[in-house]
Amino acid sequence: MQKFILVFMWICCAVVYANAAQPMQIQTPYQNCSDAVAQKILTQLKSSYAFKQKEKDCLIIDGHKALFAVALPIEQNQPDSPYLLRIYLFDYTAPKQLTMLQKQDTLYSSYQDFEGIFFDLVHFSTLTNKHVIGLRHQWSNYKPQTNSGDEYLELIELQPNAKLRFVLNDLPTKSHYYSRGECPTTQAKWGANIHSVIVLGTREQHGLQDLIFKQTYTHNEAHQSTGCKQQKGTQQFKFTLPFDGQKYQYDPDEIMQIDVI
Repeated sequence: MQKFILVFMWICCAVVYANAAQPMQIQTPYQNCSDAVAQKILTQLKSSYAFKQKEKDCLIIDGHKALFAVALPIEQNQPDSPYLLRIYLFDYTAPKQLTMLQKQDTLYSSYQDFEGIFFDLVHFSTLTNKHVIGLRHQWSNYKPQTNSGDEYLELIELQPNAKLRFVLNDLPTKSHYYSRGECPTTQAKWGANIHSVIVLGTREQHGLQDLIFKQTYTHNEAHQSTGCKQQKGTQQFKFTLPFDGQKYQYDPDEIMQIDVI
C-alpha cells in the first residue's frame, strides 16, 4: 500500500503531522485580517452595498497579500436570495486590488437562510509555495418543531502569477437535522448529524495533492414505547477526490445525506 503523509484538517482545527521517514516543514496557519485592514480593503472596493458582517471575510496570506470574500445577495433584503460569491486579492499594505474572481454558480439553498461565509485558517496544501485556501458558507432553518443546517466548502488556489481559481465547489462538510419527535428534547435528541474531515495525501496529480474525504453519520432516535431512551447509530465512509488539473472531482451521489425523519 502506498505510504501517505497525512495532514488532518478538522472542521474546527488543524493538526499537522510530519512523517518521521520524510520530514515535512510545518506551515504557519493563515490569519484573520485586523478590523483596520478589513475596513481599508472594504473602502477600496467602493461598493454601494452595505455588506453585513456575515457577508464578508478577510484573510492574511503573507506579509502583503490578503484575500477578501464577499457574498452579495442578488435580491437585497430577501432572506432566501441567491448570493454571488466574489474573492478579491489585495496588496493590503497599499491597499491595492490585484485581481478578482467570481464563482460561476450562486450560493443558494432553497429551504434555508444564509448564515454567512468564513475563511479557513488551515492550509489545504503542504506543497512548496502552494496556497490552497478554504472558504465555507453556512445555511440554517429554525422552525417550532425542527431545526436544520448545512455547511459547504469552496477551495481557491492562489497561483504564483497572483491569479485566483476555484478548484473545489460546494462540497458538503456539515449537516444536521433535529426534530422534537415523540419525546422531550431534554430527555433525548431526535435527528441526525454529519461531520466531515478532509485529509491530504502526498500523492500529487496535476500540481495538487489528493483530498481524502471522510464522513461520520450519526442517527438518533427516541421513542415513548422504550421510555424515551436514546438509540444511536453511526456510519462512516470515505473516498478520494482527485485533482484533474482544473477541479477536484467528486460524485455527489457518493456523499452521505441526511434522510429527513
